[in-house]
Amino acid sequence: MRTRSAWVGPALLTSLGACFAERERLDTPVVELMLSAREVAAGDSIRGTLRARDASGIVDWVITARSAFDTVRTFGDAPEVGEIAADFGLPVNDTIPPGTRVVVEAIVEDDQHFAISAADTVTIIP
Repeated sequence: MRTRSAWVGPALLTSLGACFAERERLDTPVVELMLSAREVAAGDSIRGTLRARDASGIVDWVITARSAFDTVRTFGDAPEVGEIAADFGLPVNDTIPPGTRVVVEAIVEDDQHFAISAADTVTIIP
């Protein structure tokens, strides 16, 4: 019986020590969406730049332009890089009436499955 308790004690301390080991620190992506213009004509494109950074690595991103009349998106992936800068152009349907507001949203996901978004609005002009 004595040999068994001599073995259990160190095993218990080792497993408890593993519970208190410092874990990898979680972080979230920092996302910046910059539009080239706040007003865009129907039939033109919404242009801009997506910038994002994350210490643990970015996995993928998507940019969506959404209105009551249309939804378009572009996306990309990154091989767990720490920083991206992506220029984009999303086409605007030529039948969208002037005055329509289009919400442009960028979502970036890192390798720890944190998804962070940034959004802005564009107005359709004649």
